[in-house]
Amino acid sequence: MTDEIGEPLLYCDARFTSPWVLVVWTALKEKGVPFRPVLLDLAAGEHRTPEYRSRTFTGKVPALRHRDVWISESLAILEYLEETFAPPAHPRLMPAHAAARARDRQIMSWIRSDLFELRRCLPFEGLFLPLGAFHQGPLPGPTPKALEEAAAVCDAAAGRSSGEGPTLADFELCFMFRRLVQYGVGLAGRGDLVRWSDGLWNRPSVQSWVTHARPRSTPAAVRG
Repeated sequence: MTDEIGEPLLYCDARFTSPWVLVVWTALKEKGVPFRPVLLDLAAGEHRTPEYRSRTFTGKVPALRHRDVWISESLAILEYLEETFAPPAHPRLMPAHAAARARDRQIMSWIRSDLFELRRCLPFEGLFLPLGAFHQGPLPGPTPKALEEAAAVCDAAAGRSSGEGPTLADFELCFMFRRLVQYGVGLAGRGDLVRWSDGLWNRPSVQSWVTHARPRSTPAAVRG
């Protein structure tokens, strides 16, 4: 349960391999909001309990509890955090201008609803775990469709850097782009994007999740 000052609880995958948990974790850290992670073993079905499903509706991670409010789905959680922990008390993570904010939402929705072949060929778990810990047999090589999607990610990321600080769309594009870095796919002539992603990936907010201890023995339950 939350404490008396309303410290949020973030329900996470215990293996710390979900990009959707990562972006919510990053948002909380970037905003300077203290929170407590609640780790669920997805392989053991800890997210399938009747109580968790009734509270979260989807029975997935991430989920956020803040006082009596429960929210699942990362995009909804991020919107809630941006509005609840708003500027000027907390850093802005979505653009102030309506058109720019809509473009960021467009990018974030696209990342969630597309790029399925890229995810299949370059699984996010591979950034943190040895192959045998999350996949049986060799990974598929990057297919023509995966390469097409990799190029689309690069195009979306190009020109994203600005002096105003990163937005949530920047972080999400970075997390997708790190698959290309990890697997060495689609990076020819993209050194500028590698440097851009390095800057975001190495921020303390992200590294606090990247460097977190992970169990390696249980099979993966979901693919990110």
